Amino acid sequence: MEHDIKMNFVGNVPRNLFVIGNGFDIWQGMQTSYKYFAKFYNNNKLRIAKELGLEPLQISEQKGKYYEITHFDLFYGIISGGGSKLDEKDIFWSDFESALAYLDIDNINLYYGKEDSDLEDMRIGIDQAYKLIRRCFIEWNKTFEVPAGKAQYLLNNSYFINFNYTDTLQRRFGVSSKKIYYPHGRITDEESIVFGHDSRERPVDTQYASYLGNRYIGEMQLNNLLYMTDKKVRLHIADMMLTMFEYGFRWERIKNVYILGHSMGKVDIKYFERLAKETAFTAVWHVTCFDPNEKPRVTALLKNLRVQNYKIYSTIDDAIASFKLKPKKRKSN
Repeated sequence: MEHDIKMNFVGNVPRNLFVIGNGFDIWQGMQTSYKYFAKFYNNNKLRIAKELGLEPLQISEQKGKYYEITHFDLFYGIISGGGSKLDEKDIFWSDFESALAYLDIDNINLYYGKEDSDLEDMRIGIDQAYKLIRRCFIEWNKTFEVPAGKAQYLLNNSYFINFNYTDTLQRRFGVSSKKIYYPHGRITDEESIVFGHDSRERPVDTQYASYLGNRYIGEMQLNNLLYMTDKKVRLHIADMMLTMFEYGFRWERIKNVYILGHSMGKVDIKYFERLAKETAFTAVWHVTCFDPNEKPRVTALLKNLRVQNYKIYSTIDDAIASFKLKPKKRKSN
C-alpha cells in the first residue's frame, strides 16, 4: 500500500466518526447475514468450482450412489467436525470469519498421509479450497442491491470506517467516497476484498521444513491456508491511519464515535482498540446492540477499552436520531 503524503482537507475537519458494520446494511433491508452466504455457497459451489476449473470430490453413499463436495467442505466440514455439506444450519456459518481459523490440522494430516504425493495432493486441495471460498464470497457480495432512494438522514461533519463491501453510504446517504475508509475492501475492486480471522498474520517459516519430516511439511502447508485466510489486521490498521491522516482527519476534534451494526467481535477487535486509544477519553461512544442478551458483553468490552462516556442503543434509528432530516413544511396557499 503506497501513499504520497499530501494533506487533503475536504470541507470541515470531521467531528463525528462512524464505524459501519454488517448490521447497518441489514438495517437498510439487505440480506448480508452469513446465513445467506451459507445458502449461496451450497447452491453455487459446484457451479463456481467448475468455472474455476476445480475438481469436486465424490463421496460414496449406500447402493453405489455418491454426491459431490469441494475441498473446502473436506477441510472445514468433514475433517474439522462440520457436516459433510456444511449445511446452512451448521454452527460454522454463524461466525464464518472466525471459523476459518479452526482447522483440525492433526486429522487433516492423518487423512492425507505423509508421502510426497500425499503432500502434493494436500497442497492442491488447499489451493482449491481457498480459491473457491474467495470466489464464492465475492460473487455473493455482488448479489447485494442497495435499495433505491435516499435515506432520511444527513450524516454531515463526519468520517466513516466501513467494514462492509457495499456502496450503501454513497447511494443511500449521499456520503462522498473520499470520506470513507474500507478496511475490508470494496466490492467494486475485487482485489481489495479481505475476509477471515486474525490468528495467523505472519507467513509460515519454511526454512527448516525439509529437515523436520513430511508430517511437519503437512502442518506447514495447512498453516499457510490459515495465513491466506488471515485478514492482516495490523497492516490494514496502519493503512487506515495513514489514509485518515492524508484526508485531514484530526482525532482531537472527534466528539462522537458511532458504532453502527458492528458486534466488535474478536476478529476485528484490534481496530476498536486503536480507536479507543485515540478517543476513549475525549469522545462519546454511541454503540448499537440489537440483542439484549449481548448488552452485558458490549458493556464489559467498552469498559475494557476504557471508554469513559458511552451510550448503548437497541436500534440504529435511535443511535442516529439527531441526524434525521426533519420533514419539509408545506407552503400554505
